[in-house]
Amino acid sequence: MQGWTLGLIEAICATIVVGFSVDYVVHYAIAYVNAPQPTREGKVTHAMIEVGISVMAGAITTMGASAFLLLTTVQFFFKFGIFMLSTVAFSIFTANVAFTALLAVLGPTGDTGNLYVYGARAGRAMGLIKAKSHPGEDKVAASATSKPVSEP
Repeated sequence: MQGWTLGLIEAICATIVVGFSVDYVVHYAIAYVNAPQPTREGKVTHAMIEVGISVMAGAITTMGASAFLLLTTVQFFFKFGIFMLSTVAFSIFTANVAFTALLAVLGPTGDTGNLYVYGARAGRAMGLIKAKSHPGEDKVAASATSKPVSEP
């Protein structure tokens, strides 16, 4: 990129940029998982409506601030502006187009990917947790060391 070598400035930029590269995808993923809709399309729509405006606003303000850094004569700020601008632009495109499309086709539904459910199933299989007595009990798994709370 413009004949740059990996130096201190680039190393600092690379470590900071890592968070920006996944930030928008994480926001959409959390909104998708917490969506009350049962279908993938409903969950994606919910995620886009709930956090889409905030994600876009964050991206626009970050890119705007990065654009001002391109006007500086200090090498660190100029390079940092290029790193930020390119990372946020690529990240917002990936989050809004590629990631949401993948969620609509392959996103988890029901208990798929729910670590609490998997943990409860594994605990039951190993005999650490009693077998569930009613259908809703798999949502709350008691650990083997927990003691029952006695009622007065």
